[in-house]
Amino acid sequence: MDTILTLKKEIRDAADVVAAAFFQKLSPKLNNLSKAEAYEMAGRRWIDDQIKRGNIKGYRIGNGGKNSKIYFSRLEIAALMLAESTYEAELKE
Repeated sequence: MDTILTLKKEIRDAADVVAAAFFQKLSPKLNNLSKAEAYEMAGRRWIDDQIKRGNIKGYRIGNGGKNSKIYFSRLEIAALMLAESTYEAELKE
């Protein structure tokens, strides 16, 4: 039963990645998440840890320089979350 639940979670996570890719192609602006939205999506500690590791990078839009908002890719976060959960599931087997 545990294997089925794990597989169900992986399928749902993969669907999130597909949806994020769809939104990126439909409207690239929908792919942009502010840092607060990224925290809401994946959790503050997880996002900060991934930034520190260099797994995700924020970017600024426009010419605002230091004062412009930092954005993160919804697709990149979703894909990294899926990769991490798949890796952890494989370690448990």
